[in-house]
Amino acid sequence: MADCTTYRPLVGSRQGELSPAEAAALAGHLAGCEGCRRWGAALASTEGLVSEALQAVAARRDFAPFAGQVMARIEHRHLGPLARLRRTVVLHPWFAAFGALAPVAAALLVALYVERGARHDRSTAALEVNSEGATTIIQSSDGPVVLIDDDEAT
Repeated sequence: MADCTTYRPLVGSRQGELSPAEAAALAGHLAGCEGCRRWGAALASTEGLVSEALQAVAARRDFAPFAGQVMARIEHRHLGPLARLRRTVVLHPWFAAFGALAPVAAALLVALYVERGARHDRSTAALEVNSEGATTIIQSSDGPVVLIDDDEAT
């Protein structure tokens, strides 16, 4: 029974899957073990049924587009960067359109930021200066009223 746990996973292996030593040891075990021979016979009959069912399903399906897609991907890897970009635009136009809009949106945001900063700088640059005697009042549209008293200078 201990030998069966070693050899049972090897039963049903295909030609070339086992080393010559493993194949000889399996053949020796199968010669003396009726249980493993029955297991191999059941496995072979099940494999035949499954194989026929899979072949029938595969025969109903057309794999021609699949092969074409695989070949297109293989050819795609050998293309240069510009040819790959052109192919991507042709195959994925929405992705290409949104990818092209990203720099435009970034440039627009930078322009709005710079324009807003320029407007802010103009408003702080406008100062109103009034002088009444020794007191000078400086007032900006953004800042507080600042009083400078020259009483100590006289």
